[in-house]
Amino acid sequence: MRKLLNGRAVPELVTYTTQFVTVDDGAIALIERWCLEHPDARTVIIDTFGKIRGMPDGRRGAYQQDYADIGALKDLADRLGILILLIHHTRKMAADDVFDLISGTTGIAGAADTLLVITRPRGSETAKLALTGRDIIHDGEFAMRFNKDTGQWEWLGEARQVEQETNSNRIACYLRDHGPVTNSDIADALNLPKTVVKSRLNDLKAKGSAISVARGTWDDPFRK
Repeated sequence: MRKLLNGRAVPELVTYTTQFVTVDDGAIALIERWCLEHPDARTVIIDTFGKIRGMPDGRRGAYQQDYADIGALKDLADRLGILILLIHHTRKMAADDVFDLISGTTGIAGAADTLLVITRPRGSETAKLALTGRDIIHDGEFAMRFNKDTGQWEWLGEARQVEQETNSNRIACYLRDHGPVTNSDIADALNLPKTVVKSRLNDLKAKGSAISVARGTWDDPFRK
């Protein structure tokens, strides 16, 4: 909080607690009571959802429990006209659909209004934000960068466009330092698919930033 505020005072309306009960023990009712006691409240953040989620029992399975928990929080948000933001973990296993990375059953994604999933390779400065939801007009994947100095995420643009520009820059730098080189040389050195290398080289050529000096061989046009 100190890093985010950067010397500014904590807003008077900010309230937080480090301990809370689970859904089974009345979390929904406690959140509603607090909101009614603070009518100016507009956002409730629960970090993490796993701390308050209910436990399946003999009457309902894990899916039914997840759907019921998220559904109850959604109903509360709708009734009070507020945002309830749940911080949740992703699972370690890979998935074809990024939203399948959400830990737990599909009941979580099925009951929530909006889903945001951030993925970032270990050690990378940039991350990918996937966004979808019932009321989201422009969903998709977007590139972001975490600023350690401010503790904030910085918006870079659409993920595909940023990735293309990044790969183009990497290829242009490699041509400048190592050209002339072949498509395969670039793909191996930069760990990129050959199809991506070919596409980016054609873009660089169109911009005058790469030239084909022989079949399958490329160079920096400004090499002296």
